[in-house]
Amino acid sequence: MVYDGLLPLLGAAALFLLWGCIRYIASDQTKHFKHSWKEAFDPMGWLYGATILAIQSGTKAASTGNNPLKDCLYICAGVCLLLLLAAMTSRGENPEWKPRRSFQAMVIAFICAILAAGYFAHSTASNRYVAPAAVNGAARSD
Repeated sequence: MVYDGLLPLLGAAALFLLWGCIRYIASDQTKHFKHSWKEAFDPMGWLYGATILAIQSGTKAASTGNNPLKDCLYICAGVCLLLLLAAMTSRGENPEWKPRRSFQAMVIAFICAILAAGYFAHSTASNRYVAPAAVNGAARSD
């Protein structure tokens, strides 16, 4: 689950960094090469990934009957989506807008909470599996 959770959050950042490296290698003017490396770790992209993870994990929690965890994950998804919309609106009004440190800290806190709750939801779902032999009794050897 940790790999599944980090892939949407860091996958786009890794691709963006790789793209910057490829562009740098292919550039004929490396002295004047420009690539905004910091944009790879944009909290707005993290909010998008966290929203998706929270919805997926909430659905998994719902399938196990863990309704309080499901509700918590869906609320986190809604808050992440609203934070994303507010940040996009601010950036739309002012192209020079940068998220404050408090905004970034809140995003990181939500991501950690979603990853922890998602891990719990997925581990609960995998622990609910009961082998057919255990349900029907052990196979008899007559």
